[in-house]
Amino acid sequence: LDATTRVVVTTSDGVLANADKLIAKPREQHAVLVGAPATLVQRANELASPTITLDGLAKTILASGTGSLRSREDAENGEVPRSVLATWTQSFAFNDTTGLAKLDGDARVEVTQGPTSRDTTSANIIEMSLAPRRDGAAPQPATGVAGAMVSPAGDRDVLWILATGTPAQVRSERYDQQNPALRTR
Repeated sequence: LDATTRVVVTTSDGVLANADKLIAKPREQHAVLVGAPATLVQRANELASPTITLDGLAKTILASGTGSLRSREDAENGEVPRSVLATWTQSFAFNDTTGLAKLDGDARVEVTQGPTSRDTTSANIIEMSLAPRRDGAAPQPATGVAGAMVSPAGDRDVLWILATGTPAQVRSERYDQQNPALRTR
């Protein structure tokens, strides 16, 4: 299946794909989105990159070229809202089976929790490992890897992060809600 010129696809699980070109092999569960940028959106989460390759059988996603991943989790049960912004200049790869993610090229991940907490990691390469889903469930076949990464739904914790390259930097900031000028690093 090949489609060109403002391709818009909505999956049964609510993932919205936008691209200038789509090359898909449904039987092989393989798709390539090309755009300026191509995007995958689900609820308040968006993956954007010039080329996004999805492999449903391998449960992998590869975003090639300068891109970003934005994710927002609304506050529930007294928790504070959390947002994540990840950017890179070369590629982003994610394997949903192993939980391994890699951002390559001027990589940066910023996690904000409410108005009082911000953690930032930046390096040439950032690798991270995600824990298995809390409920132990595998991704649904219709969702596949795209839904797993684009809509993390807070069901996987980060086990470790490795930042390599010069300079690699990790910064953790906490703010006093009563006095925003007061902060710890």
